[in-house]
Amino acid sequence: MVQWRYNSCLRGDIGSVCSVCWSWDGKFIVSGSADETVRLWDPNTYQEVACFRGHSGIVNCVSWSADGRFIASSSDDRSIRIWDANSRNQISCLLGHTDCVKSVSWSADGRLVVSGSNDETLRVWEVSNGREILRLQGTNNKVTSVSWSGDGKMIASGSEDGTIRIWEASSGSEMTCLEGHTHSVTCVSFSADSKMIASGSHDNTVRIWEVQGGRQMSCCEGHTHVVTSVSWSGDARMIASSSWDKTLRIWEVVTGKRIWYLRGHASGVSCVSWSWNGRVIASGSWDRTIKIWQGILWVRSPKRVSINWREWLSKKRRRGRAGSDNEDGDAEEMKGQLQSGKRMRA
Repeated sequence: MVQWRYNSCLRGDIGSVCSVCWSWDGKFIVSGSADETVRLWDPNTYQEVACFRGHSGIVNCVSWSADGRFIASSSDDRSIRIWDANSRNQISCLLGHTDCVKSVSWSADGRLVVSGSNDETLRVWEVSNGREILRLQGTNNKVTSVSWSGDGKMIASGSEDGTIRIWEASSGSEMTCLEGHTHSVTCVSFSADSKMIASGSHDNTVRIWEVQGGRQMSCCEGHTHVVTSVSWSGDARMIASSSWDKTLRIWEVVTGKRIWYLRGHASGVSCVSWSWNGRVIASGSWDRTIKIWQGILWVRSPKRVSINWREWLSKKRRRGRAGSDNEDGDAEEMKGQLQSGKRMRA
């Protein structure tokens, strides 16, 4: 089994951390903060390597393109900004939303981003020219989170009305509406194979949904406050969640059972991101820190058993359980019991 433990803490002159995201190669972490900045971190040296300035409001969400070249950020200043991760320059500013932009997500090919806003719309943008090419409406509620499927065909959105909607990315038409949460949805995320969606809510639960058919597969209960963020393990067998209850929890997808519990932040945990190699998790908090948690493969050592096999054999024969003087056969029987883990009885 894998045990999770605290590894390190990234600190700096930063505000409360609202969003974190691993680069696809696992070499960097990008964060968005209440101090209006986007920052790039090296998790190996624990140092900040770049600070992107340009937003004039809280940075609610950061997202890394699949090729690792670009970072998208969304903010209370109603804008989405695209940054070059190598040159550290802003390459475009996407304007059009009329209220805070809560979430942003890349298409798989890196040509487009989708954003969700308090203005009750989702918008799809072409990154190269900053043009809005599609507007998705119909929620009649503030859009709190968006996620683009790995196959590029679908967009998921979460809203304050407690629903998750799945949209056809090419046309913007609504495909299905997932209902089950009893309060506002805070976060949605597609699994890597695009077959499942995870969601978190103000109802303190994490729910797993089957995209085909819209069935709720499991409900993960245990957080004592709002679930702020969810992140899939690479193999889609587990989900990590963060909460205002100051904890992170790791859940088994199929059963909804909690399999690990992480505590260490001094304030509510606002975001979580699982590295693509599955070995580390990053979390950000209103305590102004980013913490790194490492998974350690733990194997129970076999117990050493000391047995006087001659004494065991003698007792067995005295009780009439040996039908011959075949010591080799009796020794083989004892060996077989030891290998099978059975308790040995004379």
